[in-house]
Amino acid sequence: GLLKHPLTDNGLAQFLADSEGCDAVSIDDRYINRLGRLTDEKGRNIPIVSCLDVFRFLGNKGIFDTTKKQAVLHRMREAGFALLPLDTEELERLLYSTSFNDDGMVRETAELRILRQSIMRIRSLDMVSQAGEGTYLFGLQQKGIITIRHLWENNQLPAQHAVSLTDWVWRNIVPSPTDWVRSNSDPDRTNSFVQNLVLLLAPMILVPSDRYKAFLSWVEQAILAPLQLANPDIIMAAGEAMRSQIEQLARKFEDEGI
Repeated sequence: GLLKHPLTDNGLAQFLADSEGCDAVSIDDRYINRLGRLTDEKGRNIPIVSCLDVFRFLGNKGIFDTTKKQAVLHRMREAGFALLPLDTEELERLLYSTSFNDDGMVRETAELRILRQSIMRIRSLDMVSQAGEGTYLFGLQQKGIITIRHLWENNQLPAQHAVSLTDWVWRNIVPSPTDWVRSNSDPDRTNSFVQNLVLLLAPMILVPSDRYKAFLSWVEQAILAPLQLANPDIIMAAGEAMRSQIEQLARKFEDEGI
């Protein structure tokens, strides 16, 4: 059916007056998107969708592939759109397209720079509502850490480059709990830090020992050393959580006779 896309307040007012001829209305505004449906003055009720829904629709029709989608998302980030999804596939493609300077540090491509600036804008403006949009932050956390683990599991990637890319992802993609839990006394702050560490430090059995030592060295310098000075309780809590996980796995293996 027909899909219209209002770009102005006047356009939205027209839909509220009469949405006849439309099967859906596409509005890229997270507050309006929460409503789910639009009811006009004549009582006609149609769904509210976003550009992401349009992408999925076109993808299901086979006329909007992953490459096109990622190119459009880049242009949208560049234009100032916020809270756009980031898949591990896209993040890994961007990371593997980088180069490194003589010191082994990442030279950002234009796409990586825009991605970093987009997420930094979300952080600096404090625009995420934890109650309603915490899943977005958790998604960034998960995908960032999964990407880090993939980097270390790729034995074709030199360890020095893996360290540089890991550091870039950790600092620029994985949201720190301080970005959304503002109070030092809030238990969610500690719990979120612990969750970060447990996800990151889960054993990587496919990584050779010498390579794994390089990863643990980065963890020690970039994460644990700063925490040890100000928040040793977080390290203790993360260690306890990991011990509990290992014990559960050991019991499971024992029960299954492995």
